[in-house]
Amino acid sequence: MRLRPPGILRRSVRGQRAAAGIQPATRLVISGAGAVLAAAVAFAGHPELDLADQATLVADDPGTRQLFGLALAVLDTRRPPRVVRTSATADEVRALGMAAADRLLVSGDLTADARDKVAALARDLGVRL
Repeated sequence: MRLRPPGILRRSVRGQRAAAGIQPATRLVISGAGAVLAAAVAFAGHPELDLADQATLVADDPGTRQLFGLALAVLDTRRPPRVVRTSATADEVRALGMAAADRLLVSGDLTADARDKVAALARDLGVRL
């Protein structure tokens, strides 16, 4: 009998594959708890990477925002995080210091509506989907 990890962990494992190959110049739009976990794993042990500097979290729910904050604390980042709601525009993200993005990391725990909004924001920031 093969054991499968429950829900969020399964999504996080898939997200880890999507987060592979992140470099210091990579700019991410992240949304969903599983995506936050995958990004944290990808950034762990890589002092040349800085999650707060390289990523913008798009989240409406406090749990995902808190998880992102915890990941930043564990990764010992010194920069302020960029966190916006799904209603944010690309100009609002740019005003926070992310001029463009090149990768979208979304987990399956998002609603279809939230996924659509995050994808539109990522496209507006230059991510090719």
